[in-house]
Amino acid sequence: MRKGILIMKNKKDKAIDPVACRIGRVGGEAVLEGVMMRGSNQYSVAVRRMDGSISVTTKPWESVRKRHKILNLPIIRGVIGMVESMILSFKVLNISAEAYGETEEEPSRFEKWLDRHFGKSIIDVVMVIGTVLGVALAIGLFVALPSLITKLIDNAAGGALGWTRNLIEGAIKIGLFLAYLKLVSLMPDIKRTFEYHGAEHKSIFCYEAGMELTPENAAKFKRFHPRCGTSFMFIVLIISIL
Repeated sequence: MRKGILIMKNKKDKAIDPVACRIGRVGGEAVLEGVMMRGSNQYSVAVRRMDGSISVTTKPWESVRKRHKILNLPIIRGVIGMVESMILSFKVLNISAEAYGETEEEPSRFEKWLDRHFGKSIIDVVMVIGTVLGVALAIGLFVALPSLITKLIDNAAGGALGWTRNLIEGAIKIGLFLAYLKLVSLMPDIKRTFEYHGAEHKSIFCYEAGMELTPENAAKFKRFHPRCGTSFMFIVLIISIL
């Protein structure tokens, strides 16, 4: 026993901690009025409908790394993981939008015209364009702009910044990132999504602690999870300074 948790054993008589086995096994993200949770072989999307009921969609999922061992090599597996996460994000956002909109009003004449002439393909095109523009904006705002500002400061100082140039550029990146999060959180829809993001973290903490997944148990945990993608962004920014 450990803290009231039974320690099981496998066929080789090696102790297996059921709580430790849960660590790092589940990830997720906030979606439109809900959350997505992904395990090793499936994912589920829970969405709160307009009438207050909860829609739950569960589908199988398997990483391509399981079928091709070479993709598990360092660096390569990180790239594959990022691409798979982006693809899955598109899917679950569509699922959440459809589930949340099940009780919405009838589409407008313009929306019907788009659907009649282009079908769902126009939605896919718009999402791809939006993603490309989003990536371009992120690169411009968090990479190009800090570099440009630092260069202007260095020129104004007569090129005397030296090694402190990296420190200044990193500080500008972090400042812009914090300002960006603060500004977008003023938008009601984004703020609502951030709240679901915190709920996702609490739920994963609760699961990893071996407790029953209930709102009361999840509420006891912190909103900040060490494996959060936003936290990872701060680590990347700090490393970029070095």
